[in-house]
Amino acid sequence: MAKLGPPNDKLFEEMLKDIPAFLAGRMPKSFIKVDISKYVVKADVKAARKATKLSQAKFAEALGLSTVTLQAWEAGRRHPRGLESKVIRAILKEPKFVTLLAQM
Repeated sequence: MAKLGPPNDKLFEEMLKDIPAFLAGRMPKSFIKVDISKYVVKADVKAARKATKLSQAKFAEALGLSTVTLQAWEAGRRHPRGLESKVIRAILKEPKFVTLLAQM
């Protein structure tokens, strides 16, 4: 798994609080603060899913993706970018985050 850098618990907490604003179509400042120049690699995607103990279908559904997209990420044919990458990193840090996403 790729190194994610030092943990930033404060930023993670800000991002959790800003999810409703994001879902309402606004780009919260906490989402902009994170450097998204690095893509999540296929091993990170698979590790995030395995940490949640969800099948590909359930994990994809929780993230609002098709199973085909998730499979492409895990195979390395495509890569999550931007917010998708941030969400995978958040799940790697805290697997229970996917439960919150699944409820939205």
